[in-house]
Amino acid sequence: MMTVGELIAVRRKILGITAAELAQKIGKSRATLYRYETGASKLPADIVPPLAKALQLDAAQLIAPTPKTRDFADNLDDETAAVARKYSELPPDERQKTRAFIDDLHKKISAKKWHPQITAKDLRQIDKDFAALKPAQAAYMDEVKDPALFEAAIKKAMTEAKLRAKKLYTPKKYRQG
Repeated sequence: MMTVGELIAVRRKILGITAAELAQKIGKSRATLYRYETGASKLPADIVPPLAKALQLDAAQLIAPTPKTRDFADNLDDETAAVARKYSELPPDERQKTRAFIDDLHKKISAKKWHPQITAKDLRQIDKDFAALKPAQAAYMDEVKDPALFEAAIKKAMTEAKLRAKKLYTPKKYRQG
């Protein structure tokens, strides 16, 4: 199972970002980033949002990786791993062109499929539903070490449930694409 530090390192390599580039994006030194990746330093809460954004992850995925994100690197086949290595060796401008090409190709392929989206209305409803849970949470909140992490994990689960429900229960005539 992958640690948060290992996830940072693997995700950085997959995206083709050097340690120095990522450190600059989050406003930390390369040495500090290295300590996060090796687990020598704990990840402070204030660095999670910019780091998650730079790694193109949700904050919840970064601080509480799911089995899917933890095992991602372990499950790469040899061909995919080789492509990822070649991509990471490209100069930054070539990586950008390659990424643009892949994104364009992905859009063309994805345009043929319908994917549910979370709307602002959905987010407001999730916040409202979470607020309604507050009285029930009071009974065991003393046992929660990090309330912000707890809240992020619950809201992430609620968002995933909303997406699954939309995918399962939206009639075909209302699906775009």
